[in-house]
Amino acid sequence: MKGLYSRIGCALQVLLFSAMLLGCPPTKPSESGRVEAPPRGTESKEAVAVVNGEELTMTEFERRIEGLNPYARARYSSTEAKLEFLDAQVEFEILADVAERKGYGGRPEVMHAIKEAMVRHYLAEELRKRVSMRDITDDEIRQAYEKDPTAFHKPRARNVALIGADQAKTVEGLREIIEAGTYEEPVQKLNMLRRLADAHHFDPALKRKGGEHGWVEDPASPLAKNEGLNATLAKHVFGLSEVGEVTPVFGHAGKFYIATFIEEQAANVRGLEDVKDEIREKLYTKRREEERQRIIAEAQEEVEVTVNREILEKVEPPDSAEKTLERLLQQGNKVPVRDLKE
Repeated sequence: MKGLYSRIGCALQVLLFSAMLLGCPPTKPSESGRVEAPPRGTESKEAVAVVNGEELTMTEFERRIEGLNPYARARYSSTEAKLEFLDAQVEFEILADVAERKGYGGRPEVMHAIKEAMVRHYLAEELRKRVSMRDITDDEIRQAYEKDPTAFHKPRARNVALIGADQAKTVEGLREIIEAGTYEEPVQKLNMLRRLADAHHFDPALKRKGGEHGWVEDPASPLAKNEGLNATLAKHVFGLSEVGEVTPVFGHAGKFYIATFIEEQAANVRGLEDVKDEIREKLYTKRREEERQRIIAEAQEEVEVTVNREILEKVEPPDSAEKTLERLLQQGNKVPVRDLKE
């Protein structure tokens, strides 16, 4: 492909040079002395490459670069990098042309992929026309906030570490070990509990995290949303006065625990100005989804759909993950190890 790369590079330079001499009126030089590029968004039908008689225009080439993520786009600022990208696009066009000639364009999976792309572009364009972030007014934002201001308030919370076991005496023995130690700082006592959790907690996932369970909210707050074990934890942990202090043994759902807290977050009461952008985003997302459903409903009004339930019932359900793995294993050496995923 190096020869093609070289030919493309020469062709690109010739095309650009010809465009300056023949196709474009003089433009005003910038202060740096370079010729200014046409304004972004200007339609250009000049071809940066021609593949088997089909032109790849400058506009289409720019569109493909713009479609990359920001980090990838940054790579293609120099002419050499653009030539590299053009080389990849030409390879793509050549293979697409070959695939089309060999009849791949008519395959059901290809037609389905084309339909998926069309639907995505259609919905994106329609939603862009119908919904804009600018449509969300300050009055709507204020009304949403006043409807439930507590939704933007967070009660005091503590991050909990705990040890759990099947027997109360096991947990009581671990608590005695912790309390028998001598600690210069409260965090040293916390670390002792976490080391013991790593060795003795019944839950392997929490063992790996040194017993760190996560956040619970102050049960004294009407905004607290603790459920299940968290409700029991909150009642005990918010009775502690400092990090590392350990609760008495308590039970929940047939297990026994001791707990402490790692850190605390103060209650957070956010005013309208603090959450204005967050509410705007939520209202915009909700409006887009409503408009999306409206677009679908409008389209459905124009067509007639018939569902054959008898045929539908004959459709075989897909294999479970266990059956799929069993089938792959039975194929033995035909299946690469990397394809046998958990």
